[in-house]
Amino acid sequence: MATRKPKRKKQSRKAKQSCPPQVLPTKQPKSTAQRKAEHDQRRRTLKRLECADPKRRATLEAAPAEWLRYYWPGLFNLPFAQSHHDIIRAVVNSSDNAMNVVVAAPRGEGKTSILRAMCPYLIVTGRCRFPVLGGWTGKAAKIGWRQWKIFMTSPRFAEDYPEYAQPFMESTNSTRLGSLVWEDTGKETGADILAMDLVIVLPDGRGALAAGSLNGDIKGLNIPLKNGEAIRPDMILLDDPQDVDRAADPVFVAEVVDKINTQWMCLSGPDSGIRMMAAVTIKEPDDVGETLGKDPSNIFIRISRVIDWPEGFTDKNSKCRDLWDQWHALFTDPRTLAESFEFYAKNKATMTKGMKVAWEHRRDRKRRDPDALFSAIADFYKVGETAFWSEYQNRPMKNETKVYSLTPMLIASRMVSHKAYEMPEGTALRVCTTDLNPSYGLTSALTGFDPKRRGHVAWTNVFTDDPLPIKNTMSVDMRCALLSQALFKLGGIISGMKTPPEHWAIDASGEYFDIVLDFAKTFKGVHTVAICGRDGKQYNPNVKSRIGIVRNGVYECMDRGKGKWLCFDADVYKETAQRAFLSDPGSIGACTLYNANHREFCAQMCRKSLAAKVEIAGRMHYEWVTAPGKHDYLDVMAMGFALAGWNGLGAFGESSKQGRTRKKYTSTEMKARF
Repeated sequence: MATRKPKRKKQSRKAKQSCPPQVLPTKQPKSTAQRKAEHDQRRRTLKRLECADPKRRATLEAAPAEWLRYYWPGLFNLPFAQSHHDIIRAVVNSSDNAMNVVVAAPRGEGKTSILRAMCPYLIVTGRCRFPVLGGWTGKAAKIGWRQWKIFMTSPRFAEDYPEYAQPFMESTNSTRLGSLVWEDTGKETGADILAMDLVIVLPDGRGALAAGSLNGDIKGLNIPLKNGEAIRPDMILLDDPQDVDRAADPVFVAEVVDKINTQWMCLSGPDSGIRMMAAVTIKEPDDVGETLGKDPSNIFIRISRVIDWPEGFTDKNSKCRDLWDQWHALFTDPRTLAESFEFYAKNKATMTKGMKVAWEHRRDRKRRDPDALFSAIADFYKVGETAFWSEYQNRPMKNETKVYSLTPMLIASRMVSHKAYEMPEGTALRVCTTDLNPSYGLTSALTGFDPKRRGHVAWTNVFTDDPLPIKNTMSVDMRCALLSQALFKLGGIISGMKTPPEHWAIDASGEYFDIVLDFAKTFKGVHTVAICGRDGKQYNPNVKSRIGIVRNGVYECMDRGKGKWLCFDADVYKETAQRAFLSDPGSIGACTLYNANHREFCAQMCRKSLAAKVEIAGRMHYEWVTAPGKHDYLDVMAMGFALAGWNGLGAFGESSKQGRTRKKYTSTEMKARF
C-alpha cells in the first residue's frame, strides 16, 4: 500500500510578504554602444597572413619578366619581345647601379606599362622605396596612379605579398585604412590612400607610390609615416614628358628639360640619390625625349617598330613596293578587303623579303591580321610616312624648308627614247666623270651637252671589277697601286665606247689626290683631268696655285712637282645638276636620261637636299641636308656640269663671261685724249 506524502503547509499571505523572493544572477545585456564598439574592434583588427608560396615568390623575383607576366596577367597577356627584355633589364640595372633610363619605343609597344609595372617590383625587391610617376597632364598621372591602386588589390599579388596588400584588400578608403590595426601588435598598419594627392602609402612604412603632373608644383614632396618618419622619392617615372604640339620648339624643350633637372631630379632626401625612368616617343628631332636620351649620364634605349624594311620597299618603283601598293588599294576598299588578305598570302615572300619587326606578336587580331609584318605596313599606309617614322620608328624625319623639291620619280620622268651611248642631235661636248669610292666601286656617267647648255646622260656605271673593292686595312701604297690598276681598266672601257668622251674628269679629293694626278698625266686613251670640288666655305679662287682666269666657278691649279688639276664650286654645281632635272626637257639648262632603269641614279641624286641658300658678305652660303645612303651620282653630275662650265657653258644656263677688258688706244688717240 502506497504511502501518502505529507501536505505542505501553506504560508499565510502575511508570511509571504515578510519573506523576500530569491533572485538568481543573470547576464546584463550589452548596450548598443558596447556592441558597436566590439564590432568595430573586430573589423579594425587584422590577423597577419603568410605568403601563400614563398618558393614561387622567390623564383619570380629572380626573373623580373616572369614576375610581370604572373602578377600582371591582364596587362601582359602576350609574349615579350627582345626589346621588352632590354627595357626590363635596363630598369633593373639602373636601380642596381644608380643610373637613369630613357626608353624611346613605338606607341602601343607597352613601354609605359612595363615601367609602371616595374615600380612595385622594385619596391618588393628592395631596390626602391618611393617611386613617383610624372605625366605631362594631370589626367595621365591619374591613369598611372589608378593602375597601381588596382594592382594593390589584385588576388595574385595579395596572395604572395600580404604584408603589402592585406590592408588594401580590406578597403581602399582612406578613413577605413587609417583605423586598421595588426592583431599581434595592436598598432596601426600605416597603410593609406590619399586620392586627392594621388599617393599610396604602403603598410608598416614599407614605402609609397605617388603621381603628379609635370606642369604642377612637385617641389618638397614627402610622406609622413605613422612612426614619425618622413620618406622622400628615390625614383621618378616620366611618362611622355612633353606637349607634342610644341615638341619642335627649342625654347619649350629647354624649359621642360630644365624643370625635370631642377625640380623632379631634386626630390630626394639628403641621404639618398634619385633615379629616373622615362618612357618617351620621339616626335621631333631633339625634342624632350631625344634630349634626355642623348644625355651621356642616361641609358638610352631607342626601339623602332620596323627593324628592317622589305627589300625594295623604300624604292617606289620596285616590284616589292608595287605589290604593296596593289595590296593597299584592295585593303582600303571594304568590297575587296577579304581579297587583300588573299593577295598578301599569295605574294608574301616577295612583299616581306628581308623585313623584320621588333615585336612579332603585335598584330590587329580584331581585323584578323595574319602577322606583325602585315600590321606594320598597314599602319605605315594609314598614318603616312612622316608620322610613322616619329610615332613608330622614333626616328622622325627632318622637316626642312627646301629651296626646291626634287624627287626620284621626277628625275625618272626625264627619260627619253635614246639608248645607251647615243647622243642627241646637236651635241657639242661629251664628258665623262668618275667619283672614287674604292671600297665598293668607281661611279661614272657619260654626259653630252649642246650649245644651249642642255645635257643628256648617255651612260652610267659603277665599276666593281678586280682589284676592287679596296679595303682600308691595306697600306696606303697598296691601296694606291690597286686603284691605279682599276682606273686603267675603267679607262679602257671609257675610251672604247662607241661615242667616247672628249674629256674624262676623275675626282681627286681626299687621300687619292696624288694617284689621280699621276694617272691623268700617264693615261693616253682620252684627255683625262683631275678635278676637286670645294663647298662654299672652302672654295677660294684666290689661292696661289691658281693659273689663268676663273671660268663659270671653275679654275685651274698647278703644282710644279705634281701637275695640273681643276677646282670647282661644289655647292653651285650640285644645285646646277639638280635644277637641270627640274627643268622641262628641251628648255635651256635641262637634262635628260637614256632609256634604262635608273632607280639607283634617281635615288642618289635626291639624297642631298638644299635646305637654305643665303648671301652673306658678298658670298653665297649653302646649307645641305643629307639623307642616309650613297650620293655618288650627284657628285658625278656636279663634276660633269662643272667640266661643261670650264669648257664655256655657264652655270645655271648662263654663257661664259670673260669680263670687260681695257680698250687699247693708238698713239694718235692717246695724244687726242690728253
